[in-house]
Amino acid sequence: MKKYFPDYSFNTVIDIDEKIFKTKKLLIFDIDNTLFYPETTKIDPKTQVWFKKISKKYKTICISNSKTIKQREASIKKSLNCELFITGLRKPSKELFNKVKKKYKVKSKDIVTIGDFYFTDVLFAKKNNATAILLKPFAPSENIRVSIGRLIDNTIINFLTIFIKG
Repeated sequence: MKKYFPDYSFNTVIDIDEKIFKTKKLLIFDIDNTLFYPETTKIDPKTQVWFKKISKKYKTICISNSKTIKQREASIKKSLNCELFITGLRKPSKELFNKVKKKYKVKSKDIVTIGDFYFTDVLFAKKNNATAILLKPFAPSENIRVSIGRLIDNTIINFLTIFIKG
């Protein structure tokens, strides 16, 4: 069960210890509540500066399960100067992960995923033997679907934590 926990946890992306990326070849970032405020193109300037610094040193892409990502795509690309990997597939799809590996010619062990949701972002990495970084969501107001998902997410994490410690 321990293999399904994130490898690292931080409050925000700017808190991530960059040493984690040292041997990695691809960083996959979630968008909403990881880099941008949910369902918007609003980004904290500190996050934007941090991301641009990281993306100069490492290959970075963004993947989102958001239904509004297509409408926000151009603005997000412009803000980050980063590729959005958009398909009909959603995290934690193994097929999506394999498409990413194939396109960027990397192995699972060379990938880090960074996101705020256990059920999508962490499992996306862990199901595929990649490194997972879990962040705390920074925006409390989300739509009802995401709020319910987050409640389920937190319940599962709490259960797994008790199960492993017990």
